[in-house]
Amino acid sequence: MKILYVIPNMEVGGTEKHLYYLASGMRKKGYSVKIVCLKKQGKLGERMKREGFDINVLKINKSYSPLIVLKLGRILREFKPVILHTYLFGFHLWAGVAGKFLKVPLIISSRRQIPIWRKWYHKIFTDIGNLFTDCIVCCSKAVKEFVIKKEMVWKKKVKVIYNGILFPVVKSENRKGRLRCIGVVANFNEEKGHIYLVKAVKLLIKEFPDIEVRLAGKGKLEGFIKEKVKEYGLEKNIFFEGGVEAIFSFLEKIDIFVLPSISEGLPNAIIEALYMEKPVVATRVGGIPEVIISGKNGILVRPKNPEELADAIKFFIKNPQVAIRMGK
Repeated sequence: MKILYVIPNMEVGGTEKHLYYLASGMRKKGYSVKIVCLKKQGKLGERMKREGFDINVLKINKSYSPLIVLKLGRILREFKPVILHTYLFGFHLWAGVAGKFLKVPLIISSRRQIPIWRKWYHKIFTDIGNLFTDCIVCCSKAVKEFVIKKEMVWKKKVKVIYNGILFPVVKSENRKGRLRCIGVVANFNEEKGHIYLVKAVKLLIKEFPDIEVRLAGKGKLEGFIKEKVKEYGLEKNIFFEGGVEAIFSFLEKIDIFVLPSISEGLPNAIIEALYMEKPVVATRVGGIPEVIISGKNGILVRPKNPEELADAIKFFIKNPQVAIRMGK
């Protein structure tokens, strides 16, 4: 059976990593897999190409360009997939039109976020695109509820499939008694809420001047966050690691995992941190409460609240045995 995945690009990010895991697994099961990138290949795409994946790049910079129908249509005609699976909001409209016109048996659209940025015209494209989609797969119940509430869609089309992660075989024991290193894995986008962690660290250094925060990720707001770190005099406490591919190696070196998001679908990074037995501090948004039970395997706080964030981190620092037990 042939499966065609369509995504804007294959840079290193949560959705892209999910597609990499999924495509790798399907290929191992004997399915014929092809990936189409709308805009550019990206760093993860380069890695996949080296691993023998068939990747096409349309070189279309606008997610809503009708050129998608023509260019994707040619690929669909040649490849003849049984399943067309699109990722991220909006352009599933044109992909769906091409798929329906060429009679692809099953068209799937993935929803992996709660888009706080979405404008009215994004909603129009999304709603029309849903008419050409057979199934909408959401990464959490929270995302499913958002889709049903905010989009024009038949409820029976909307399903939840939680993220799958490829875990390493071996992990080291987390036995530290003094917790000082905080780690974050998130690209620098508005919804990830880095600024609230920076403000929380400003509060924490009064009591813990040797606290260390390592930020793994890239993105358009990286420069802004670096300016704020400098403005608050936190250059000796907060470090920028860039895009990290070896996530488990990064997580192995930290003591506490923090995710200060203001919006989420279901972040892979939290699942990876839990696998590495790290105590988690995260915000009560999106699908995070479906994974983190506050007081059991982590602490949940309100979004956009640096005081609560600082208090939760402080609790783990002052109670290392409790933190380690939650991680376990």
